[in-house]
Amino acid sequence: MGTVVRFKPDMDYYYARGLTQYESENFIDALKNYREAYKFADNPEEKDFQAIIEVEMASCYRHLHLTRETQTLYYKSLTNKIPDVAFDSVIGLIEIFGANGNDEALKYYMDLAAKKGFSREMDFIDAATHFYAQREYRVEPPPEQNMLDLGRKLLEAGQYEFARQLLEVIPPDSSVYPQACTRLATLCNASGDYEKALEYVKKADPADAETMVNTVLALYKAGRTDEYEEAVEELARAETDDVTALGQFIRVSAIVGRGDLVIKFGRLLIRVSPVRTPMLCYAVALSNAGELREARKVMVALQSLYPYDAVIRVYSSLIAALTAPADFSLTCELPNNAESDILSELNGVLAECGTDRALLRSRLRNEKLRTGILMVFQAGSDSSKRILADIVADIPYFERYIRHCLIDPGFPDADKRILLPVALKRLKKRPVYLTCRDICRALYGKAPARIGSRWSDAYYIAYSAIALFGCENFEREFDTVFENLHASLEGENNVDSVAVAAVLARNVKKVSALRDDECCIELFGANRENYFSYLDKVKPKRTR
Repeated sequence: MGTVVRFKPDMDYYYARGLTQYESENFIDALKNYREAYKFADNPEEKDFQAIIEVEMASCYRHLHLTRETQTLYYKSLTNKIPDVAFDSVIGLIEIFGANGNDEALKYYMDLAAKKGFSREMDFIDAATHFYAQREYRVEPPPEQNMLDLGRKLLEAGQYEFARQLLEVIPPDSSVYPQACTRLATLCNASGDYEKALEYVKKADPADAETMVNTVLALYKAGRTDEYEEAVEELARAETDDVTALGQFIRVSAIVGRGDLVIKFGRLLIRVSPVRTPMLCYAVALSNAGELREARKVMVALQSLYPYDAVIRVYSSLIAALTAPADFSLTCELPNNAESDILSELNGVLAECGTDRALLRSRLRNEKLRTGILMVFQAGSDSSKRILADIVADIPYFERYIRHCLIDPGFPDADKRILLPVALKRLKKRPVYLTCRDICRALYGKAPARIGSRWSDAYYIAYSAIALFGCENFEREFDTVFENLHASLEGENNVDSVAVAAVLARNVKKVSALRDDECCIELFGANRENYFSYLDKVKPKRTR
């Protein structure tokens, strides 16, 4: 008998499967296969291919209407040396910010595309330029529209009181007044003033999805049973394929305990976009109704889309262990015993290993403990996050997690400041300044001042790192120091741009995190001899 050789899938196998699924418009399965191929490409020889896969995954996320995840992946591959990868990333960001109406970011990436000389598809660049020109020179909207737009931005920024005050002064006879009433009803529901919310609902557009949601929620919370039942039935008859509307319908259905409606709208939403929270509610509703196979399929999809989400990991394990219908909260509040058991086991491992860092890192590679660590990162205290990040930074899974968080435009800035020092200190597999550049782009969305030739990299690197730390009077400080440095090194051959950037960062005194020479050397990966050589040269030129 011959020897049976078991087939071992490799990077090319998963990548080809991903392409096939993408062409069949099965974007979730395409993402699963791309992610597997990405794991195989996690070595120095395959870094360029990893960037290609990142762009492919970003395209899948775009088709699934998951903007935040799309941005994160495009940011990662934007500075790649492969022209096609960089081009696709720039064009992808242009389309995202153009569709979202973010004029400042759109202009930045349009300028970046022009500066990079992307002439391969100038017809697309020209079309995008024309599109931007139309936006820039459009007829100025009336004051009421500007007030409504500003109110929306304040709501997105969490400035609820200011948003309420602004929306309340929009005149009742204006065309945008019904939309303002919809937003005001949402604010009143959030603050618990349900009767006031119902007053605004009467003045809002009754066909608007947010109005329907506000009506159901306010009547339910106010205890007006008869009217509530009528509103719920009207909601149940609603038909839409809009991602935002379906997400709102699922959210309010979960709050009022209508699992049947969560399932109905969830089945519609998953065909369009597997948005995290609504889809998690959908999976829970399916498990509560005894449709365990469908619930598990949804959780597998969510795990592939959101690989670092602790709540999804917990519910995946809970639903996988079910043999009968469950009684989970439709709003996806974790059962107390599940959360406490996971954290208790993690604390036990930490106590058992004590100060033995090597043993602790070895134990924390355990798949089961990943969920507990992610729970601490997402909901623990700042000190716990710092300690754990420093311990697990060398574990590949958490190294990827930290890098992912640092370039995620939606990740809280406070948590980025916790993870960044760990990344600068521990993650040395590739230059850390690229991560700093990506963070700066995601947070600020604008280019630094233009500097030519060999100085551009040094300027860009230092600008990104210093902006990240929020230096006061940053622009003036930075330009002064850079001009002094530039003048002191005029005519120097083979300038070590990262060493120049390190010296520059060292000289901006207001950035406390960069006052130490060793910190600058490690941060920018500069050559020690070059660093101190340039430091000596620039000292006589200092004016401060």
